[in-house]
Amino acid sequence: MDETIKNQQGISLIITFFILLIVLAVVLSLSSIMYSQVRIIRDSNRSVVALGLADSGIEKLLYYDRKVVPEGATHGICAMVADQNPTCPSDSYPDDPNKDHSIYCNKIKPNGIAMPKKEYISGPDCNLNTCTDCTVIFYTFLDIPPHNKYYMVTATVAPDFYLDAKSLGTYYASNRQLEVKMETNQ
Repeated sequence: MDETIKNQQGISLIITFFILLIVLAVVLSLSSIMYSQVRIIRDSNRSVVALGLADSGIEKLLYYDRKVVPEGATHGICAMVADQNPTCPSDSYPDDPNKDHSIYCNKIKPNGIAMPKKEYISGPDCNLNTCTDCTVIFYTFLDIPPHNKYYMVTATVAPDFYLDAKSLGTYYASNRQLEVKMETNQ
């Protein structure tokens, strides 16, 4: 009888060990699922911020086009960069309150994305007063390096379609892009 009790104690130890293994597997499975859910939520939050940044770029473009129009001009888009120092407006006149210091033209590559070179305004008619056939590229960083939050806008004004603009918002690894096409000055 002594031996039977000893054998049963050994079996209960093995059963306890297997039960602990099953509980550990369930806990690890749930932890893995929860971690992936947290990552999905974090990425969706970053995506929403990137979309908001892209929208901010479009809003800034439309603000310049409608509210910062040089006297006698029909568009303000060409004035965004053309009235700035063509070398680099944000760095050339850091103390000048008349310059828009959120329009950057220096060559920077945040997150490995190639930013515009010095060709940030180009086209046959980038005249401030007419601005009928021109492309403007600008980007704005909204935080301190490593530049995890920014938007880049490319806007083209042409005689046949008025305005075609694309805005790319970036927040960490999330990128979202908006495109606006207008056929007439509204």
